[in-house]
Amino acid sequence: MKIPAKIIKLLPILFILFFACQPEEEQFLENDPDMMEIENFIADAEERFIDPSARIADDLAACGDALEAPLMYGRQYEVGNVTISNTDDLLFVNYETASGITIERTMLVIVLAKKANINVKKLFFPKHYKKLIYIVNHDYGTIDYQYSIPLSDLGPDQDFVSITAIAKIRDENSKRPHRAIYTFARQLKKNNKRGGFQEFMIEYALQHCSETEPEPEPVDCEIICTSGFGVPSVDIAKSYTFTELGLTDWSWGYVHEIKNEVMFRLPIKSEDLETATIVGQITVMIEGGIAYAYFQMNDGFLMNHIQLYISPELPSSGIPCNYSFSRDYFNADGTLKTLLTDTYEISNIDDFRNSSGKFYIIAYVDYCES
Repeated sequence: MKIPAKIIKLLPILFILFFACQPEEEQFLENDPDMMEIENFIADAEERFIDPSARIADDLAACGDALEAPLMYGRQYEVGNVTISNTDDLLFVNYETASGITIERTMLVIVLAKKANINVKKLFFPKHYKKLIYIVNHDYGTIDYQYSIPLSDLGPDQDFVSITAIAKIRDENSKRPHRAIYTFARQLKKNNKRGGFQEFMIEYALQHCSETEPEPEPVDCEIICTSGFGVPSVDIAKSYTFTELGLTDWSWGYVHEIKNEVMFRLPIKSEDLETATIVGQITVMIEGGIAYAYFQMNDGFLMNHIQLYISPELPSSGIPCNYSFSRDYFNADGTLKTLLTDTYEISNIDDFRNSSGKFYIIAYVDYCES
């Protein structure tokens, strides 16, 4: 019988995968009845190549809930874990080992499926399921690695994949640290009836990010009369517009970066125009771990509501209702009260600084013309 050329090409990989560098007294899957099933499973996979040095920024957030699976040796020893997640454009499969375990090689097999609970009997025939295999050899001492697979590689309208995550590892704490063993991420499901090698075929439903994480709806902030923001002044070393920070849920405003100043002033304007009238100012004095925010309106303008944002982090929203501190002014009978001046005291201001000693502030008022 003539052996297909693709299988001949992958035979060296299969030999390395299942026989090389195994401990003599505990060879993984030695005499296992599922060994032929494993070989058949990998033999018709389409090999894909990736740049092992290419890493995606750590702050690239996946959507939905990540799927975690233990990385197992010999079906009973847990030596790490594998986490599967995705964005709208990328599938992430992250390997991480336990203390003292290093990764020498990883192999990732992805079976393309249109629905969950794929037919295992048909899994080993290429006419039923397409399989992709990614292989990466790692530098000495590697303890974690993240595959970042473009979803475009998987084809259009892909909803489910079956993932087999394989890692060739070394236990640096063992008596034989130079011996390498192969491990698999194991499917964890309630009432899991899978047997043998099928336990290592992990079903993953691709998350549709635009559906699972909709954009937050804008908060309706009531403005009694007119709104105004503290704008940049010579007392502030650095200020950012909402537009520069990508804050599009409020029409305009400024975020000011504060570091080491003991006193600074911010003019209050109702428009983001150089020629706009200055309707007041806020003076912030920092002394003894306390910040005093003194609002003072100019003649002809009275305030009825103030908002302050103070944080070690840049804001994620420009909407004043989301700011850290607020104060309204009402008479005893519940009617609106307007003031010319007010002081807002904030204790423990050092708690609002980040590791660089900086914090960020936005000053906002609602005011009426008298």
